[in-house]
Amino acid sequence: MAHVHPTMNDHIIPIINRVDCKFDERFINITCSFTEPNTGTNQTVSLEAEILREIRDIRLTAAYYVVTGDSINRILKRTVDLCAYVKRPNIDRLIKVFYDHMLPNNRFVTGCPISEKEHIYVRNVQPSAIRVPGFLPESNFIFETSYQMGVLSETFINVRYYGRLVRFVNDQPLVSHTNRLGAGHKGMNKSRRERPKLSTTR
Repeated sequence: MAHVHPTMNDHIIPIINRVDCKFDERFINITCSFTEPNTGTNQTVSLEAEILREIRDIRLTAAYYVVTGDSINRILKRTVDLCAYVKRPNIDRLIKVFYDHMLPNNRFVTGCPISEKEHIYVRNVQPSAIRVPGFLPESNFIFETSYQMGVLSETFINVRYYGRLVRFVNDQPLVSHTNRLGAGHKGMNKSRRERPKLSTTR
């Protein structure tokens, strides 16, 4: 690819191809939705959650994988105590990039414990509006967020976003983003054993 000098109209955005949501239905019920209009710049992701049992503590792990052919390499991983993080979001600037983007006009975790029957939602988040960190390569990716609870750090929510980072110049992509990430990433499903088995929604 030819080198492009950055300009005000030169930016990199994530084009999402698929969103997979898994959750432990003993504690939470989740519905994920993903709109995919003709232009990737108008994609939106939404998540609605109902808490079924009180949750006293939550840890958030965010991981970013670069996908090249059959190779999947994790280049980034962050774990934070979400109960403390929402009070002091500056403790992790990288997670704050995504946190700041999804917080306005949404109802997210504000502290712990989280009461039974509480309703949490993140609606119409536009991936294209996220400020992508400059060190991430223009490539296929998997971005994974998982939420753990209890002394055994059991995962009760796991969300994976499959897509590609694409450079846009004057609102036009420099490469085609029509190739889909799908069944070719089956290896991710074997990355670790999840207990108990999580329900799935897409």
